[in-house]
Amino acid sequence: MASTTSQGTSRTFRQFIRNNLFILKYSFQISPVYYSIYIAISVLTEVVNNVMYVMLIKFIIDAVKEGKTYEEILRLILLCCAITATTLIVSKVLAFLDEMKSKDITGHIQRVIMTKVSQMDLIYYDDSSFYDEFIRASGHAEDNIKRCIGNVVSILSKMLSIITITAVIVTIDPVLAVFPLVAFIAGIAAEYFKNSIQYKYRLELDPIERMKNYSRRVFYQSEYAKEMRMTKIKKPLIKQFNQAIDDHRTLARKYGLKDAIVSFINEVFVWCICIFFLPPAYLSYHAIVTRRITIGDFASMNNATRTIFDNLNQFKDAFSVAHSIGLYTEHFRKFMEKDINIEKPEGLPLKLTTSPEIKLINVSFKYQNSDDYVLRNVNMTINPYEKIAIVGHNGAGKSTLIKLLLRLYDPTDGRIELNGVNIQDYTIKEYREQFGAVFQDSQLYAASIYENVMMRKMAESEKQRADKALSLVELNNKLGTLQHGGDTILTREFDDEGTLLSGGEGQKVAIARVFAKESFVVILDEPSSALDPIAEYNLNQLMLDAAKDRTVVFISHRLSTTRMADKIYLFEKGEIKEVGSHEQLIGINGEYAKMFKKQAESYSYNSEVKKINGVGGENIESRGVIVER
Repeated sequence: MASTTSQGTSRTFRQFIRNNLFILKYSFQISPVYYSIYIAISVLTEVVNNVMYVMLIKFIIDAVKEGKTYEEILRLILLCCAITATTLIVSKVLAFLDEMKSKDITGHIQRVIMTKVSQMDLIYYDDSSFYDEFIRASGHAEDNIKRCIGNVVSILSKMLSIITITAVIVTIDPVLAVFPLVAFIAGIAAEYFKNSIQYKYRLELDPIERMKNYSRRVFYQSEYAKEMRMTKIKKPLIKQFNQAIDDHRTLARKYGLKDAIVSFINEVFVWCICIFFLPPAYLSYHAIVTRRITIGDFASMNNATRTIFDNLNQFKDAFSVAHSIGLYTEHFRKFMEKDINIEKPEGLPLKLTTSPEIKLINVSFKYQNSDDYVLRNVNMTINPYEKIAIVGHNGAGKSTLIKLLLRLYDPTDGRIELNGVNIQDYTIKEYREQFGAVFQDSQLYAASIYENVMMRKMAESEKQRADKALSLVELNNKLGTLQHGGDTILTREFDDEGTLLSGGEGQKVAIARVFAKESFVVILDEPSSALDPIAEYNLNQLMLDAAKDRTVVFISHRLSTTRMADKIYLFEKGEIKEVGSHEQLIGINGEYAKMFKKQAESYSYNSEVKKINGVGGENIESRGVIVER
């Protein structure tokens, strides 16, 4: 058992060293010249100040004892003051520069983390612990760099000060060096326990804070405002917030008592006994009783003992800070070292000149930490320029299939080929460039309408392309009502002249992205679900007409849209159950036909639909579209 504990402590110590070296190395990668100069000058000024403080009184008392003139003593004091003033000025300048540098570091670290997150495989987002890991990595990283550099300065300066002052003490009385050393060792042990207590407290507090912040955040975010006023949802949210407060209070009580006990023991033993009582008593004995030391020695040695302890204590604090840095850097290091399997830049180049052939061969998929397959043995061929519809009940695996096609996930088993090559062999960036995708939950960003269409900063000459795409989704009239047209910022969070779009208008902007992008394959994951059936039908017809020279794969719950597809795949529990055109699947009278007829019970159809499925309904002119009663 003791061996296991020893191995655990050794491993923890190695991690502590490794993490501190990691963050130090990271700091020097950011700005090697600045940090080298900063550390050297900071250490020098600290050492000079410490030695000056210890020796000044001794110099003055010894000078008086030796009969030096007032002018000589005054010159000595002025010299010491000039040196001290210079070090203080240098310290203030360094502090200012460090504060300015910290702003650059904050921006750099957050950019690094954002870049890392943007490159991480989508499957990480399916793990709830990922969000806690992200918060811990992004919340402490830049602070740890600043603390690490300051800690290196502290450790080096304290070590040099201790060595210098101890050398002076040893020449007078070596026993004096024992008192601050004992206090130092006791202090380190106490700080180690305190850090471990605070670290455990922080780990348990993070999910509580996340819950508390979520409960509070929804009260001031605009997307929740309407439902907040129209429902009673605020009551459970406030209850949830209160529970988080109670949990926080319980946690603080649990760890606060432990921290207070350790602190009390440390203060009594270290300060009261080892520093305030023993050194002055020992020095007084030898100055008054044995007369082994002079008054100057008494004054300087008492200062020296205090200074050594202060330096040892700060060295201990530096150790404590290093321990803390090591604990929190563990999250940053692990986060930055997370494997990236999909979003790697390496791979075969891919420059298509025509629409490709895509094959799914025995594709199966399950999420991490799950035994249930979302997709099982899916075999599918998507021919060039073909229009494919994917249908099925919720949870059938349709959206997962789309994510596999876009290589947001990799299959658990089987493979997907594009023009006979495994898509995992292609450069991921070039592979995805061949696709234009619109999702049901596509997002709008606090940027101009044009930028939301092009999804990047663009030249003035490209606005015509964005205008054309917006015209295809019938948003040109909306642009005409806006003061700044397509340059209008979406949302009013940062611009009072911005605009808010309806759900349907927002989906149209997302769909316009497909028209604006030159891609050979278009993926539509229910992008028009916020539109009414007629508007959805018209838009889908428009999209298919505009994409006649592209391959289209779309998911739709409204089966009138699937009539436009060359081939329909019906999924059930992750497997393909039926394949064929609309007419073929209606003809075999299987699950697709049942779904289609079931929708007919809630909708009316025009004469063309009634002819296909034999279901009665009002004769509404809508070009074959299902119209709500």
